[in-house]
Amino acid sequence: MTSPQDQIPLSFAPRTALGEEDFLTAPCNEEACLWIGRWPDWPEGRLIVCGPPHSGKTHLGRLWQNRSGARIVDAAQVKGEAVDTLAASHLVIEMNLGDDGTAAWEEEAAFHLLNLCRERGHGILLLARQPVAGWNIALADLQSRLLASPVARIGNPDEAVVSALLVKLFSDRQLAVGQDVVHFLSLRLPRSFKAVHDAVEMLDRLALAERKRITVPLAGRVVAMMEDREK
Repeated sequence: MTSPQDQIPLSFAPRTALGEEDFLTAPCNEEACLWIGRWPDWPEGRLIVCGPPHSGKTHLGRLWQNRSGARIVDAAQVKGEAVDTLAASHLVIEMNLGDDGTAAWEEEAAFHLLNLCRERGHGILLLARQPVAGWNIALADLQSRLLASPVARIGNPDEAVVSALLVKLFSDRQLAVGQDVVHFLSLRLPRSFKAVHDAVEMLDRLALAERKRITVPLAGRVVAMMEDREK
């Protein structure tokens, strides 16, 4: 029988808080928040929100879903036989673009979906990492429709947002972390949402593996590991 010291620590997915009160409003996402608040006054009934990984696009999609009753789908679900069903309600479409900017949807189906939702008065919120100009679209009519849609951009976080995001992510994982750790990390982590998420995940795993509390020295090790990884 293995002792507690010999057991392998198990990793559990954190519970991500996605309520309206959990969203961190800041200058970097103010434009997107204002556009969400303008619903249903969107030109053509569409909005594209673009921003870097982990910047809160999905969270904003959930908030709009709560207000509009929208259905959340992946772009890969936009196929010819599904268009009529999809156009029966407001939609949040997670684009999940490939490295070359290509979406997994069928372009003819996407074009008809945009037109049908407009005819039926149903809104579409598209979530992507980059604006339409960076998407790989072969169908000119579809590209034209998308380029005519308003775009709300989410920028990189400042120090205050990094600090607030650290607090939220540690809370999502039910980790008790002192303000000294949060302050230390907020001064040293790159100003990107992904870096903050990576740091919290690495700290969680390291503390669990070594059965240690999350302290400034442990945070320093994670920062050094992240710096080495970027070299």
